[in-house]
Amino acid sequence: MRKTQFQIDGFYHLYDRGVDKREIFMNDNNFIRFLTSLKEFNNESSDNQRKVEKSRRMKILNQKYETKFRMNTKLSFVGGDDMSFLKMPKFVDIICYSLNPNHYHLLVKQLMEKGVEKFMHKLNLGYTKYFNKINDRSGALLQGPFQSVAVETDEQLLYLSAYINGNIEIHGLSSAESWPWNSYQDYLGKRNGALCNKQPVISQFRDIAEYSRYTADVIKEASKRKQEIKCHLE
Repeated sequence: MRKTQFQIDGFYHLYDRGVDKREIFMNDNNFIRFLTSLKEFNNESSDNQRKVEKSRRMKILNQKYETKFRMNTKLSFVGGDDMSFLKMPKFVDIICYSLNPNHYHLLVKQLMEKGVEKFMHKLNLGYTKYFNKINDRSGALLQGPFQSVAVETDEQLLYLSAYINGNIEIHGLSSAESWPWNSYQDYLGKRNGALCNKQPVISQFRDIAEYSRYTADVIKEASKRKQEIKCHLE
């Protein structure tokens, strides 16, 4: 039984990683496909009715966003009018995200009954099928069911947003601001992405600069704690 009981209008930190800590994003196309899936699978559309159309559309979208990304990394390749074809109510609001080579983090708000579970089932299953097909492999890609933590306070919500937006830097792989596969550039106003609902977080700061300073502090604190744990284990 899953310990987290998902409630409508509740916020949740969701995450998963590759089995045996393997990479689940091996190139730009993998990242783009997962980001496209975050919006494509966030609804109750019928798989039977949309299967052929969805497959064709996904290929077109992947090509379109890959072209945009390679032309200018500041362009929004995961939102806006290009992906306005699905009008059905969403399972969740995506507040922020980070895709790292071997794992991902999402901060979401559940919008309908069982929205988180339905969304994550479609997301993980769909990406695993895609990854296995293009890499001629079979079996599990992710390390068991997704993990979840309920957000209980505003302080926790703000901290998690900064922790997720800064996660790639906390792991020492890239600066958070320059990593294209998280939502931090959107929060800083450097990319006009339409995938995330930033309002629950940004509305609690005076301006973007204050949020940027807060995130920098969280990155510094989390990086230090991670290093201390590593040294202790060694």
